[in-house]
Amino acid sequence: MKIDKLENYIITFILFLFFIINIYQLTNQHWSSIMDMDSAVIYNSLLLTSGYEQEFRDHPAFTLFLFYGIVFKCVSFFQNIYPVNIDIILESNKIDDTFQFYFSIARIANSLINILFIYFFYKFLDLLKIKKNIILIICLLFLFSEWYFLSFFALRVELLSLVFFTISMIFITKDNKNLYLNYFIAGIFLALAMLSKIQIIFLAAYPLFMIPFKFFKIENSNLSFSIHKHVSSYFLFSFIVGIFIFIIYQILIQDHSRFERNQYIDLFFFLFTFILIFSFYLIINKFNFSYFKKNMVLLSSLINGFIFLIATVFIFDKINLLQFNDYIFIRITNPIHYLTEFTSTFAEGTINFSFLLSKSIEIFTSYSFNLFELVLLISAIFLTIQKNIHKDNYFVTLILAFFLIFLINATINSFKYAVHYHAYYIFSYLIVFSICINNLDFKISKYFAYIAVIICLYNSLYLNNFQNFDKYSLRFLFNRTGHIKNICQEINFGKKTDSYINVFYLKYYHQKFDDNKIKKLCSEI
Repeated sequence: MKIDKLENYIITFILFLFFIINIYQLTNQHWSSIMDMDSAVIYNSLLLTSGYEQEFRDHPAFTLFLFYGIVFKCVSFFQNIYPVNIDIILESNKIDDTFQFYFSIARIANSLINILFIYFFYKFLDLLKIKKNIILIICLLFLFSEWYFLSFFALRVELLSLVFFTISMIFITKDNKNLYLNYFIAGIFLALAMLSKIQIIFLAAYPLFMIPFKFFKIENSNLSFSIHKHVSSYFLFSFIVGIFIFIIYQILIQDHSRFERNQYIDLFFFLFTFILIFSFYLIINKFNFSYFKKNMVLLSSLINGFIFLIATVFIFDKINLLQFNDYIFIRITNPIHYLTEFTSTFAEGTINFSFLLSKSIEIFTSYSFNLFELVLLISAIFLTIQKNIHKDNYFVTLILAFFLIFLINATINSFKYAVHYHAYYIFSYLIVFSICINNLDFKISKYFAYIAVIICLYNSLYLNNFQNFDKYSLRFLFNRTGHIKNICQEINFGKKTDSYINVFYLKYYHQKFDDNKIKKLCSEI
């Protein structure tokens, strides 16, 4: 049996096992067990199928609701018992049954998202020329990471955002003559990823920093990069115009009440980022402006693809083909501002140098992930650099850039840690780790892989799961109770609950539920 077939069988078997466990757990879980996301997903997906805008927009989760909405629509073609119109559902006598039905459908579809991610992640690692046996180890590390297994049992946005982002990275990594087209398509999928969760923006550093290395790779191969003069001019011109439009847009929207605190934070962030990127391109290309121009063409292609997708969704909204909440547009263009709102201690006072310095120190001294993993990664990087420092300086620079991206993502996600943020951490960790051990001698890489597996299993099976009393932990995986009964006790008998999940919470995040509809739902329970 070929080794690649064996790898596929192993991964397929594990995914099938996870799916079976998911189905078993699903039979004993009510749609109200995790109300701060599960019920919101069902409700907002049904809003989209009913021709309404989503009400929940924190992540903003648009692509997640759209995905499940499409799935619900497809299912409705084969059955007529459970409608997909939210108004009809809430007027019926089967609110609970209908929500439970679509919850089950969503959980099955969620398994598909999980499986698709592993598939695309495998393809991405293969494009990076990682050895097959190492790809297997890396995929297994992700499969048994802290969040991946648990994500089968919760409807959340993280893995879908990673699916779209990984597809984006696949187009960036692929080699062909029409690189600008690849980057344009990559920008489309990057936008889809951000419409799922804006936090993915910190991973966007990968395509930005990979651009000059793409040309170094082309120079050392039989590949060629060709682009029509007019196309090149368009991308360069659109980039310059886009910068000016973005600056004007940021100035104009600061009078909005949402920007009463911490004005211009995204303008500062993006201008600083572009200056950093420009400097990196110039330095890495040894101030060769011909190469710099090509780098800027690809960067502009990526941004154009991003804008194209956002503009398409915006147009679909205006012609009523798709309902898109306008506030999501503001979130997408001001991601840093909205991310700070979830950390109350961050978004206070005026943005100035001392504020930025103090918060940067606070962020980079907050590390919530496993330190043994960090030491292991640094060791692998050290040996890789030691091996290549005199042979391939560009490869060394790439490794260091990838490590910096990982470190930034790890520390930022540590600042407001939650177990589901581990998906972004392990994604960026394994990219660097796989490249490093792939470059080392087989015996050394084997030991690194063994240690990584041990640490991974320890984290997944003990540290952050059996010890924690979190609703996402393994401890409560098969023992989640529905919150709807507590809500019913409050609405019917005035019995207050200690949980933040109460009548107010249900009505706030499910605005079509008034007291009468909640009482009707409770009568069904």
